[in-house]
Amino acid sequence: MPKLPASFSPPSLKSLSDLDSAEGVVYQQQRVIIDGVVSPTCQGGLRGKTQDYEVHSFTVAAWLKAGEQVRKTELDILRAAASNTKYLYDFPGCSLQRMSVLMSGDETRAIYEKSLPMETANPDLLAIAEELKKPVTVVAGRFGTLTLDRRIDHFDGEAIWNGEKTKVTFRSKDGKPDQAAIENSEKLWSNEFHWEKRIKVIAVEDLLELKNENWSDEDDPEFTAEEFVKRMTLQTICVQNDGRFEFWYDDGDLFSGHSIVVRGSLEKGIRDASIQG
Repeated sequence: MPKLPASFSPPSLKSLSDLDSAEGVVYQQQRVIIDGVVSPTCQGGLRGKTQDYEVHSFTVAAWLKAGEQVRKTELDILRAAASNTKYLYDFPGCSLQRMSVLMSGDETRAIYEKSLPMETANPDLLAIAEELKKPVTVVAGRFGTLTLDRRIDHFDGEAIWNGEKTKVTFRSKDGKPDQAAIENSEKLWSNEFHWEKRIKVIAVEDLLELKNENWSDEDDPEFTAEEFVKRMTLQTICVQNDGRFEFWYDDGDLFSGHSIVVRGSLEKGIRDASIQG
């Protein structure tokens, strides 16, 4: 039997429900035992109310209480974790887990108390876990075969922009790529030369001075606009269903490895450029 994840009780918390800082959430009085399939979506961690713990957040994609049918609804779980530990690896995506939790009144949230051994797994949960492991692909014209990245619930593909192959991403909607986002991407690509020119202009306007004044040594020669844009290498284009878009660039070490992001929309044009990461 695999080793069970460790439980942790911060001395600063008087009750399990104190772990949840969301307003208006009411928790039940009694703990319950559930079996669940851990979602493959990304897990998170935040600082607790005091420095003696952090809050690990993850989701189960389907779950059940003893003697009940499987619920194919997501349950968000919060868990106290000791600071400076690798708690994000305790509950792998698509794994089956049995745990004692304190449920919210509407049973959409839960506070983790401890893990329990699972000698026999529910066959319906096992089937759901296997289904979540299967790749989901959709063919989408110029964007090729889109593949669902379950960690962030986005579909990824590739396309040629300005003569170079780049990654494109679309949000998932009902398990498929958002069709409105794909249609907006077609509009973006239909005027590719115009957008490419404006992107480089805004990147220079917003970031060249920052580079020369704050991200260079005193003896370094100043970058020209031409030298600046030559360092930028397009990595990903993200388009939303409302026409907003983001172009993510490798900075070519202009900003010590930070990404350059140019944002805009089909309706209002290029908005700004910034560094991220």
